[in-house]
Amino acid sequence: MQIEANQSYVPERELNTSTPRHFRLTRTAHFFRAAGLTLWIILSLVLFYNAYQHISTVQRLLKTGKVTNARITNKRAVDGKTTAYFLDYDYMVDKEFYYDNVCVSRYQYEDAGYGAPLVITYLPSDPSINRTGTVTVGLVQEIQRNWALVITGFFVVYGLLFAAGEQDFKKDLYLAQYGTAVQARIVHKDQQTVKTTTSSLRYSFAVGGKEIQRTVLVLTADYENVDLGDCITVLYAPQAPNKNMPYLTMKNVEVAPRLN
Repeated sequence: MQIEANQSYVPERELNTSTPRHFRLTRTAHFFRAAGLTLWIILSLVLFYNAYQHISTVQRLLKTGKVTNARITNKRAVDGKTTAYFLDYDYMVDKEFYYDNVCVSRYQYEDAGYGAPLVITYLPSDPSINRTGTVTVGLVQEIQRNWALVITGFFVVYGLLFAAGEQDFKKDLYLAQYGTAVQARIVHKDQQTVKTTTSSLRYSFAVGGKEIQRTVLVLTADYENVDLGDCITVLYAPQAPNKNMPYLTMKNVEVAPRLN
């Protein structure tokens, strides 16, 4: 659904801005930057911890593990975006039963029968720790390589995302500290719904007699809270007015009084 305004041009009208307004914007930009760094640290620690646990477990199974036959007790297909296949099994160590399950391929799932044997390797010191199949040096090396690829991929992807975010952060920080405030009129509203709803607003303002327009994505609440012809406060770089952003306080558009 698209809504257009009849009048798009807004006469040049700069607003008086106060230090607290710029301070709030600067503080918000720093908050999201710190949140991104904190998330990176947390995800890195979780990733390294899981890698360490997985690799150390298979190394222990390689050194001291014992091979035995478990018994398949059940098979399950769990539907979601894709279908996951599981085999439930039990095994006995020192007259005590242990139960576990494993995710397998569709071929392994269809080939497995109830009560059929399943080779596993378990730790004698803690029989609940086990892995299907026989643990070999080649398997341990393959797991180490896979984790190295996962960790490298994580740092590359997150690094690229963070670099892109850093550019936006620097731009927003500059506009928050040195940008000139002006009133811009909402000239277009658009809302598209596919799997999720995407809302956007286009605003227009003038600098030196030249009209400048920009379209920004907004939250649904912000989309519903502004009407065509409403004015919002926009910050722009004096030397490059095309670099601009709506004045935001934690993603909420500040609606200014209508221009006469």
